[in-house]
Amino acid sequence: MFLFQLLKWLLVQWWTIVTVILSMATLAPTGALASEGPEITRVLYMSRWSNFRRRTDLMLAADPCLSVFSVPMVGTFSVGRGYIDPDHVNRRMRMYMPRNLDQLVNSTDVIILHDAPCGYHYRPEVFFDPRWASWFVSGVRDHAVSLTMWGGDSSWGGGIEGDYVSWGTTVLDTVLPYSSLGGFNPGSMRNCERRFVGDGDPLSRIPWEESQPIQLLNSVKPKPGARPMAEAVCGQATYPWIAWWRSGSGNVMGETEVFGSLWTTGLRDRMAAEWPWYQDFRIYLVYFLTERSIPGDIYRAHVIRGNINRHSVRASLAISVMDFVQGMGANTRSLYLELDELNGRKREAERAYREGRYDDAASIFSDMEPVWEELEARAVETKETALFWIYVIEWLVVTGTALVSGVFLWMTISRRILYREMATTRMTEG
Repeated sequence: MFLFQLLKWLLVQWWTIVTVILSMATLAPTGALASEGPEITRVLYMSRWSNFRRRTDLMLAADPCLSVFSVPMVGTFSVGRGYIDPDHVNRRMRMYMPRNLDQLVNSTDVIILHDAPCGYHYRPEVFFDPRWASWFVSGVRDHAVSLTMWGGDSSWGGGIEGDYVSWGTTVLDTVLPYSSLGGFNPGSMRNCERRFVGDGDPLSRIPWEESQPIQLLNSVKPKPGARPMAEAVCGQATYPWIAWWRSGSGNVMGETEVFGSLWTTGLRDRMAAEWPWYQDFRIYLVYFLTERSIPGDIYRAHVIRGNINRHSVRASLAISVMDFVQGMGANTRSLYLELDELNGRKREAERAYREGRYDDAASIFSDMEPVWEELEARAVETKETALFWIYVIEWLVVTGTALVSGVFLWMTISRRILYREMATTRMTEG
């Protein structure tokens, strides 16, 4: 009997199940590193800001050439204030981290440590497992896995805000191009200019004149053999910003600009929200590590990446509207089919982008625009139609209830014929 009821339910709900699966497959932002294909760079991203509203891992994952898997980490604020139980921090990281060196090497091309803590001075029970650091070193030296550390309070030697343990005390220091000194450069927040050291550096082609200035960097010292790419100039002082070298068979890059400090909270929001090329800059850092060529026409690539971002947002909003309408009993099958076709076209554009056919990718997104407008208009129309009938039903229910109540009130008060007049009684002397 139970099996019969289950089969009956599946037959009734089959389209809902299919659409949910298609939506999850289309909008999954990260994960599934091992089956992406050789043309896609698989990124293991670790950051204490992975749950922050401006998630860099989602910015990276928007690029068709990158597939990002995020490991959630926490800062001293969450641990120290008791928002997260320290006993559960490492347990949660173990759920996401590779189980062994082989799994790391087979599923990862680039490791990103972006403001990722390796330990806390006042919470020694919370620490970055030394085995993971040793796997990273072995992956870089022996298996051509690339690694980069980006700036932050918990990067390099640790900043002032969080009292983090220095990465210079771990085995990972042996492959990093900078020595971790701790603290920040400059000593107090200032506006510094960016200067690229090498002529013709592909990163220098990004329109930096539109960006906010560098205000804070981790204090580091270049190691002998490190190749500087860019530096920050604050008046007469010069501070290391980006450098790289080859350690064994893998590339390792260091980047020291700090966005996560309380001192630069406003700057972080401005860089990510106001500078349109912030996403491109982070993506091209990964490109450089994997020796992938940065597009010659960076403006065309920038526009295509913006189309990909907008597609994801529009698909998410469309699914939200269709789920809402479907919950009210409306038929959204044709809308889901049309959305599935648009997602297929988006995948074609991403394939063209990976192959360097930027004109084809741009043409596909241009052809999709009128289809998107029609789908959004139909989704809104379906929602308004469903809401109209809900309003009609509510009006009929309220009006009917009022009419029935009025009739009974009129019969009770006005039509006194329904009541028999009571005879008068009088007491008499007997």
